[in-house]
Amino acid sequence: MSDAKRKIFIVEDQRIVAADLENTLRSLGYTVSGTAASGERAIEKVLALRPDLVLMDIRLEGPMDGIQAAERIRAVLDIPIVYLTAYADEETIVRAKTTSPFGYLVKPFNERELRGAIEIALYKHETDLLLHARLVMLAEEEARRRASEEAEKRFRLLVESVKDYAIFMLDPDGRVASWNAGATRIMGYEQSAILGTHVSAFYTEGDVELGAPEEALAASRRDGHFLGEGFLVRKDGSHFRAELRLSAVHDENGELRGFATVMRDLTEQKRAEEIQVFLDETTLLLTSSLETEGTLQKAAERAIPLLGDLCFVDIANEQGALVVCAAANKSGHEELTMELSRSIGRREGADYTFRCGGKVLHEEIESLPCMARVLGTSPELLRSLGPISYICVPIELRGRRLGVVELVRRAARGRYTPADLAVAQELGRRFGIALDNARLYREAQEAIRARDEFFMIASHELRTPLTPLQLQLEALERTLKRAGLLNDQLTGRVERCSRQIFRLTRLVESLLDVTRITAGQLVIEPETVDLCVLARDVTERFTTEASETGSKIELRSCTSIVGRWDPMRLDQVLTNLLENAVKYGCGRPIEVMIAEDGDAVRISVVDHGMGIEPEACARIFERFERAVSLKHYGGLGLGLFIARQIVEAHGGTIEAKSQPGEGSTFTVRLPRWGVALRSEVA
Repeated sequence: MSDAKRKIFIVEDQRIVAADLENTLRSLGYTVSGTAASGERAIEKVLALRPDLVLMDIRLEGPMDGIQAAERIRAVLDIPIVYLTAYADEETIVRAKTTSPFGYLVKPFNERELRGAIEIALYKHETDLLLHARLVMLAEEEARRRASEEAEKRFRLLVESVKDYAIFMLDPDGRVASWNAGATRIMGYEQSAILGTHVSAFYTEGDVELGAPEEALAASRRDGHFLGEGFLVRKDGSHFRAELRLSAVHDENGELRGFATVMRDLTEQKRAEEIQVFLDETTLLLTSSLETEGTLQKAAERAIPLLGDLCFVDIANEQGALVVCAAANKSGHEELTMELSRSIGRREGADYTFRCGGKVLHEEIESLPCMARVLGTSPELLRSLGPISYICVPIELRGRRLGVVELVRRAARGRYTPADLAVAQELGRRFGIALDNARLYREAQEAIRARDEFFMIASHELRTPLTPLQLQLEALERTLKRAGLLNDQLTGRVERCSRQIFRLTRLVESLLDVTRITAGQLVIEPETVDLCVLARDVTERFTTEASETGSKIELRSCTSIVGRWDPMRLDQVLTNLLENAVKYGCGRPIEVMIAEDGDAVRISVVDHGMGIEPEACARIFERFERAVSLKHYGGLGLGLFIARQIVEAHGGTIEAKSQPGEGSTFTVRLPRWGVALRSEVA
């Protein structure tokens, strides 16, 4: 390959993904020649820039998707295209195959997978081009210098040395004029038997009736080359998918001497693509639900018949014994599948793999007693299967053995190979990840339940002594006053103690509200309320606290706005917003504005303090979220979360706008009469 930086073109309609992909490619040493967000724009840019490779997202906004764009590009330029996709349905897969892609990448992918897909695609494309160019060059040289025995020998040696491609010459009429060993291996014909045969003998009857052979020859005569993909027919009558490339060969006088033909068997490539699609679809299936038993059953059913005639997923129970969690079979083996599901404790293959962690590959088992020991059932029941091929691999993750995957295929359908074993191991790995994710989710849910239970208990226990403490403080104040001992200094201290008790009470109520919200028990009890009166009460309550920080709270032009809301909960919203403004207002003025807005009202609390980053404005309304360091500013991170829940329970919205150093504006919008008599936040 050339040492120059390869030019990659990105087609991706999500700007963030495209930018991230562009940065990753540059960090890997590639040059990004351009990007496009639509199929139409991609065609225009690729034809103009002619990159070395195109990364094409299958799903694009607009009338043209990635597959259609790839078809248009490949019709004009021979550029390798690697598809990017987050999922793949059957129709999309079939359409994508027609464009002869050089690879697939399933989102999300890492740098290693990205580099590997690009390098393999570039290498394959260059290899195909170099081989074809070399063959055409030698074919033309052989035609020009057909009298030269040495040139003919070189060409013959080159062609004969290639085993993975069928390489042969057709005369101007389309009849076979030469034949290499690769062609014999792929097609089954010996050279002596095939020379002089028309190329149409390799096509299916349907394609011959449609004129496909003549169309390929005509296109090669007209354009100089032809590239097609479809099903061809071997000597034994079997069909296989192949890529056929024809290049017209002319002599020095421009006269057509024949067609250099390269045929590539795509059977293994297509199977590898089918396996990859199966693994990707299985991953999407396993991640779509945390109900593992149902998803494992669906995954096992998808494995049939691609991976075998029978598939079992056996998972260890709490006692460490294997239990069949999923079983699937090819039609006609239902009774056998049920019996094998019951015999899990007697299956030597599964038992060995689970106990020792080893992988088992029996390419062919012919002996019925041996089959019975491996599968743990009677030889008579297995007689209908005939010889079998068998695979068993462990399901493991982080050193823990969770179960096994078993695959059975009738040997008549083909023996399992080490490549099939690798696929089964990858399937087992993905099963392990799904099982571990489900376990972690269950543990997380249990931890959340325990946390909420703790919050509930702790809140009640903390709230119990607060009321008598406040009463005792008020009694102490009255006693000191009657005794004539109460002065300004003592009065100030008593007031500060009362404020601290009030603050602690609010914290406890916040914890209780979080548990109520989580349990869907936050009750909204609306009644007719004058919002301006309520706002004045709350702002007056914060006057002393704000003055201690140097701030002054101003309630602007609010006389009377009446609506139907829960007064206690709206008091809580305003309290949380003002507490936030006082804490982060840096001693600067704070404005509270209330105004009518059609059938709604708008409440704004504005401070001119430290402010926060704009990207944090949505996050701060989440539970336990903060936009500043806990080290410098205390609090639980619950006030704004609770405020949002209350506002939304009233059918309203709350948002924040801020810039660092410029303060923050919190805006609440509430419908005036849209709340039911009593509701609960579920």
